[in-house]
Amino acid sequence: MSPSEPVVPRPAATVILIRPGERDALQVFMTRRPDSMRFLPGYCVFPGGALEQEDYLFPKEYLHEPEGINGSVEVAYYIAAARELFEEVGVLLYQGERKDVDAHMWRAWRREVNSQPGTFASIFKTCGWKLDLSALTYFGHRVTPKTSRYRYNTRFFLAHLPKGQQPDPDPYEIDKGFWVTPQEALQEAREQRLKMASPTMASLRALAEYRGGPYPVLQDRPQDQVYRSS
Repeated sequence: MSPSEPVVPRPAATVILIRPGERDALQVFMTRRPDSMRFLPGYCVFPGGALEQEDYLFPKEYLHEPEGINGSVEVAYYIAAARELFEEVGVLLYQGERKDVDAHMWRAWRREVNSQPGTFASIFKTCGWKLDLSALTYFGHRVTPKTSRYRYNTRFFLAHLPKGQQPDPDPYEIDKGFWVTPQEALQEAREQRLKMASPTMASLRALAEYRGGPYPVLQDRPQDQVYRSS
């Protein structure tokens, strides 16, 4: 590739974890990236990351793949979204009988998935669970502009916080995590107390308009606009 050619964007997935807050106001879970990160250091984002080989090879026998998922989006994006959600904040989207799993075992699973690629499916095999793709609602698509040094072709998803689980941010990837309403997060960004890229801002603006019923979608934007900081 010559210096003038743009970097080929890596496939990636992002998950916006949501829950009802006070007076049923929608809240989203955001994380702050460490200042040492190469891409968007110090920015507030949603959990996510690049697709890995294991996302394409995840055994179908451990998938709950309902008819309602978006057929235009490759299943590997859904799997990567669920894997990244577990790796980064410890939330696992599964179907099956709740096992007697203590916090120590849960953390051990996360360490294994983070350190040994290809082990995410082993959790479902061990517990007799299925990865619940129905827990993910497709939200939209963004591609990093051609001028960027690090480029991602990202699919965005929404996921409700599963009952009985709480986010537990990975300290190696996340400075801090916090629940906030979209309106509050946008205000913090406008006042320059939080740094956010424009896809994050666009996601928050779409969710700020939510008043019940079907969730909104993230409208497409030109590639040269979608990752400028706001």
